[in-house]
Amino acid sequence: MGAVAVFLVMAVAFALQGCGGKRGPLLVDHPGYSVYRKYCRRCHGDEGDAARASRMAHRHIDLASSAFHDTTTVDEVLSVVSDGKGRMKGYRGRVDPPELDSVTAYVMALAEARRAARNP
Repeated sequence: MGAVAVFLVMAVAFALQGCGGKRGPLLVDHPGYSVYRKYCRRCHGDEGDAARASRMAHRHIDLASSAFHDTTTVDEVLSVVSDGKGRMKGYRGRVDPPELDSVTAYVMALAEARRAARNP
């Protein structure tokens, strides 16, 4: 019985450690963060991995994943941010070109920021 109790306590401790609360945004000092926060965070979340964007696209979207970063070019991200894709609206004409460039650079930097945050 004692071993079972110790096991349960340890299992709960590990589970709670994994919950850890909200991690918060990445790269808050990046020039594109303010644009991301204003226009993108609502669907893509603080770390680019929010479920809302995935639900809307009917596939998993994680802007900060290595897979996304390794298979997506800067020009592709800029095109989607500017012109939209699927149910995501584009921001050309509503956001200045320098802001489009800065939020594109921010999205492209998310994967490295996540790796750094997970492996301090």
